[in-house]
Amino acid sequence: MRHFPLLCYLALYALAGAQLEHYWPQLPRRVATHFGGGGIPNGWMTKEAFRNFYLGFLLFLPGVMAGSGLLFRIMPPRLINLPHKGYWLAPERRAQTVGKLQRDMNGFSVIVAAFIVALHQLVIMANLAYPVRMDNTLIWALLGVMMAFILGFVIRQYRSFRLPEGAKDPAKGG
Repeated sequence: MRHFPLLCYLALYALAGAQLEHYWPQLPRRVATHFGGGGIPNGWMTKEAFRNFYLGFLLFLPGVMAGSGLLFRIMPPRLINLPHKGYWLAPERRAQTVGKLQRDMNGFSVIVAAFIVALHQLVIMANLAYPVRMDNTLIWALLGVMMAFILGFVIRQYRSFRLPEGAKDPAKGG
């Protein structure tokens, strides 16, 4: 179970590769990559630049997020934003807390990777349409799902790091 996020991420990266392999012959030489109001394209890249950006972004952003989970192990407590961090980062709980934060960031990075793959699928589909146009309904639905996930993630973090009944937070003088 410890490697599950990594396996999910690798599966998403393989999916992105298969996605590009499948759609590559159909994509125009100039790919619309940015869309303004009404889904009308206003920014383009070469097909090769689109592929490189997509795969690079899919490596970079989730990698930074997963890497931040590793950084929690060496970061001083003052740099970690956590409710009741005096309690949760006390020496007797720090390893367990940091382990949970790392697992949570690994899971979050998988969701971000899935979002990137889905977003690029929408870009690909927009480029296969005539005229080229982004489906605003789908993009807003995707953004809504991602925002709901982020909100749920933040709520879950706050609930996970509540002060247990009867415990005192050393940072609050108790």
